[in-house]
Amino acid sequence: MSVTTQVPKDFDAENADNFEDIEKQFAVKAVQQMATYWAILEKVPGSKLRLTKMDDDIYEHLKKDFPDFDPPSPSTRTR
Repeated sequence: MSVTTQVPKDFDAENADNFEDIEKQFAVKAVQQMATYWAILEKVPGSKLRLTKMDDDIYEHLKKDFPDFDPPSPSTRTR
């Protein structure tokens, strides 16, 4: 469930309070999501994996921004 709210115009992020409990909750959720993605990555070859509808666009931007990036093919990768 996604909830979006408008940020108040007078909101100053530099001086906003940080609530420790909210930061802990965020960290827990981030680790849970990371574990889920990692489990998927261990089971599905990256060449067949699609996590979002924008994967191809993201990859094209990666190639444009990092033209020298040349990852090894799955058959030559070592664990």
